[in-house]
Amino acid sequence: MYAVILYNGFVLEKGRVYSQVWKYGYRNFILREAELWKNTISRMKDVSFSEADKNILNQYIELCEMTKEAKQYYQTSFDLIVKLKEEAYIDVLQNSKNSEDETIVDLMEELTSELLNILKIKRVFISNVHKNLIHDIIRSLHNLPRYFFEQNDTASRELILSASRIDFHDALEFSSMNMGKEMKNRYSKYIEI
Repeated sequence: MYAVILYNGFVLEKGRVYSQVWKYGYRNFILREAELWKNTISRMKDVSFSEADKNILNQYIELCEMTKEAKQYYQTSFDLIVKLKEEAYIDVLQNSKNSEDETIVDLMEELTSELLNILKIKRVFISNVHKNLIHDIIRSLHNLPRYFFEQNDTASRELILSASRIDFHDALEFSSMNMGKEMKNRYSKYIEI
């Protein structure tokens, strides 16, 4: 389920972030969304269901209800997550202590942290350099959750129609292809494996 939440969010935003990130309302929305992504990624490291998982479901539902475009994009997963929340159930990704799993999660976590740091800059205007970097980060993130598709995640089998699971090396290669030279240097410990 977490891979679905992340993938849907990354794909939605990679298509609209570059043109809208300067709008105040959109910046507030994407900041909340990036915080949800960060929380979701941190939960991928834990196998036990807890109150934090319920909070992620609540955040996701609130986020979908914030904006018409997001709710339309997320509609199928939104309906399923509301159902899962009502049933007090979630398919938590199992932490197999697999080094490849940990590498993908750690890379997503660092990219999302960098994104949050940029979005939290208190400026009326975001420079083109920041816009480009935000766009590059989201594009670098957007295929990484596909590595986790169909790993004991019944929700992803129900929701993912157009994207299939990718292997570890493809996930890192797709991410690397969306990074500029400076980003590749910053994340070389992940992408040069």
